[in-house]
Amino acid sequence: MDPEKIFIVVLHSRQEPWESIVRKGQFKTWVPVALRLGFKVAYCFGPKPSKIVSFLDQEIEKARWTRGSRVSDFRNILNRILAAPFNGFVPTLREVDYEGAPEGVIGIRTSIWDLYSTARWRQLGLLDYFLNNTSCELLMIVTSATYLRPEKVTESLNLLKGKFIYAGPIQGQRPSRIFVSGAQMVLNREFAALALENKKGIPTHLLNDLGLGELANTHVVSPQTLPTINLSSIIELQETEDIILSSNYHFRLKSFVDGTNRRNDVQLFEKLHYRLNKINEIEKKSTC
Repeated sequence: MDPEKIFIVVLHSRQEPWESIVRKGQFKTWVPVALRLGFKVAYCFGPKPSKIVSFLDQEIEKARWTRGSRVSDFRNILNRILAAPFNGFVPTLREVDYEGAPEGVIGIRTSIWDLYSTARWRQLGLLDYFLNNTSCELLMIVTSATYLRPEKVTESLNLLKGKFIYAGPIQGQRPSRIFVSGAQMVLNREFAALALENKKGIPTHLLNDLGLGELANTHVVSPQTLPTINLSSIIELQETEDIILSSNYHFRLKSFVDGTNRRNDVQLFEKLHYRLNKINEIEKKSTC
């Protein structure tokens, strides 16, 4: 597949640490390569919420995972009730200048805050933008912590088949509740249209990737597997063999400074980029 037919979108937040990770990590490593090869690359983000709103959103999200099943169930019921009037809403996206980004990067801004609780709606807005503002055949949604090897992307995506393409690293339990991880999600125009046509059937109380998985299951769309490697430290990177790194194109980086909650992803981006460039040099020499 021609890279120009693939729309790579980073579902981003202008809040820290994500903004620094993107500017010092992605902009300095794989993004310029992707643009040079002909991929369309965009960053989708919304207005920054206030500190109070952001804090409340994080606390509400914690209730899903850390406060026990009763609190989690109550949170979900309350969410369904409050969000019911808006479950068919699709926010407007507009192109904006993303200052400091490599030339060719598209900034697309949603009309709603970047929050855990709004991810479902921001995702719907992105699907609508993909269908109505591009002619690309595939949409690849990744995160601010993603490292891509653009030169390897088309090799894997060319293997995807079927009328509806819904692909990525598969999470959850078979046979029913399985879904594609939001770390890397690849959709075609037919699946994006299916999601928009049935948007009211996407649960409001679930995370956006799990909610899309529920829709796929309802419409008997089987997710297709795409590879990824999770790296959480420099040591883990050092212990990963060259053959494993060279055979993959998607990496999810999530690293912390020892003993703190501060992210250390930028250094991991730099080390991985250096390592992969060395591998590429060796492979080129071996073919000469």
